[in-house]
Amino acid sequence: ADGMREVSFAASGAIATTVCAMQAHVSDATVQREACRALRGIAAKGGADRATTVASVSGFTALVNALGAHPDDVEVQQEACLCMEVLTSFPDAYLPQLDEQTDAYLQAAAEKFPTECSNPAKAIRARLNGE
Repeated sequence: ADGMREVSFAASGAIATTVCAMQAHVSDATVQREACRALRGIAAKGGADRATTVASVSGFTALVNALGAHPDDVEVQQEACLCMEVLTSFPDAYLPQLDEQTDAYLQAAAEKFPTECSNPAKAIRARLNGE
């Protein structure tokens, strides 16, 4: 083993496990908040490759679902927006296009919690629109 592959496999497993927890516990705000925070940390340290891995295991969808399931929870909204902001910060990452649902959730987060979500939401929307 070369060490690099082991770290990569471990990170991929951590990402998939985190996303599975988000999918299994959509209604649990604590799980959603902490999972968003964990994915953000993994992506921030792992760059475009990790951001692509998050997207490839339905992580981006899980983040969108967290926004939709907890519209009144400022911490979930903030953590999901911050995670999506990190994921979209890597131009080389393979991420989904901005769809209507994601756009609506980002707009709602920015309007309801402007201090916490406005700037990340603007950045995410611009990057996913290719601006």
